[in-house]
Amino acid sequence: MKNSISKLMILGAFIICASEVIATDNIQKILDSNQNQVSIDSSVEFQKNEYVRITQPIIQIEEDFLITTFESEINMMGHARVGTKISITVYNGNEVYKTYELEEVGATQTFNQLVSLNEKDNTVVLTYTHKDIPNSTQELSTKIYRQPEENKLKIKNYVVSTPQDLPENLIETP
Repeated sequence: MKNSISKLMILGAFIICASEVIATDNIQKILDSNQNQVSIDSSVEFQKNEYVRITQPIIQIEEDFLITTFESEINMMGHARVGTKISITVYNGNEVYKTYELEEVGATQTFNQLVSLNEKDNTVVLTYTHKDIPNSTQELSTKIYRQPEENKLKIKNYVVSTPQDLPENLIETP
């Protein structure tokens, strides 16, 4: 009797494991059948032709989008597919201000680089390559305006003691 119960338990465990394998295979078949939608690369989901996603600073890939900061450095972070090679170049006008070569993206699928900014206009260009994009270099860019130090000091020392000290568009009238 004891031997029969053991065999029954083993058989039940085998059936449960086999059904989970079938369920996993079915899910993968569904994902593969709709390849235009999403590519799953570990824990990060990418669109079919997406290899790099900048998550910080939050940017919109639009021609007129501009980030403004008082900081001399900004932390650029994001997700990328495993094996992606990334380079970040900061331009001040047409001249290269700084260049960063990052390590190849690994299993965490993240990248992170503290980027130095020159005062005023900076164009940050992230260039990447991946083995699935043969003979092609892709890029993302954004403009970052670093406020001059004197503007930072003006705001730091600005004192508001009455509503009349505020700019007109900030005064509320009842």
